[in-house]
Amino acid sequence: MRMYNYLPIRIADYDFTLEVWPERILPEVGEKKQVVHDFDDGQETIVTLSGQSRFYVIVQWEMISAELADLIFDLWHDENKANGIERSFKWWHPIEEQIYIVRFAEGMERVITGDHVGTKEVSPIRLRVIGRPV
Repeated sequence: MRMYNYLPIRIADYDFTLEVWPERILPEVGEKKQVVHDFDDGQETIVTLSGQSRFYVIVQWEMISAELADLIFDLWHDENKANGIERSFKWWHPIEEQIYIVRFAEGMERVITGDHVGTKEVSPIRLRVIGRPV
């Protein structure tokens, strides 16, 4: 099964497709909006706040081209594009070869080093997968 089967149809806020390959692995994290209440006697009750599954992917690498690092940096910071974690865009899943609607799930970090000309270090980006396109 793929995330695609559990996601609603969405339209991206910003019409752009981010195509980036992870260097080694591509973690996909699934969760439900649920709260666990633990009691003193060891019992627990789980309250489901939403039946909709939530997915995150973590795209990670050691080094990427300076151009791609700058593109991701601009995508995150430009208020007319992703505007941090606010606005959604399209992301091409390189393994499934499927387009998803995503938004950044957290801040981003870029490290510029002087010893690798033409490359930059960008910390892994965590994307919240919020839907699939029409």
